[in-house]
Amino acid sequence: MIKHIVMWRLKDFAAGASKEENAMKLKETLEALDGVIDEIISIEVGINFNNSPVAFDVVLYSEFEDREGLEAYQKHPEHLKIVERFRRRSGVELIGKRRALGEILDALKRGRMVGILLDQNASRTEGVFAPFFGVPASTSKGLALIALRTGAPVLPIFIRRVEGGRHRVEADPVVPAPADGDVVAYTAAFNRCIETAIRRAPEQWFWMHNRWKTRPDAEAG
Repeated sequence: MIKHIVMWRLKDFAAGASKEENAMKLKETLEALDGVIDEIISIEVGINFNNSPVAFDVVLYSEFEDREGLEAYQKHPEHLKIVERFRRRSGVELIGKRRALGEILDALKRGRMVGILLDQNASRTEGVFAPFFGVPASTSKGLALIALRTGAPVLPIFIRRVEGGRHRVEADPVVPAPADGDVVAYTAAFNRCIETAIRRAPEQWFWMHNRWKTRPDAEAG
């Protein structure tokens, strides 16, 4: 059994509504997923009425049979619609997987910062095998290819939970591109940055994702 808990703090006023109104909208929207996404065993959203400065305003509690069920929920189109809606409110532009390269290049030309979540298992066709905690891990080669093609710097950025229910965004130094343009070596350097960040706070790593799912041919056989 997987128990999935997410907590939010809301602004006093946003999107033309009060905190209380937005909390109720969020509760209704999330609980409406019950019966729509088969993998959800149970889902409940609580609204906090405590005025404590360290309390969260909305808490989502949901249960799934296993990790695969949670991942199916997170990738479900109806769940993604909710995620996209809230991200766009903060000025974030979302780039879908289809036609992603063209949209990323366009965003870079417009001077936008592009965020790519690299700590994910990549398919055999989309990734290269680079060490991750000493084990070959199929890692998307897209970041290295785009950076080498455009000259855009790669800046590792991490967010971590701190005391008082707050979060801190940390930016590490730019990862230098290899002079010979070696995509595997560049990708391995990205993985080392992620390893370092995880070691600083291993309890905050999203370990439920099967990072080493895709295996090299020699192992798969």
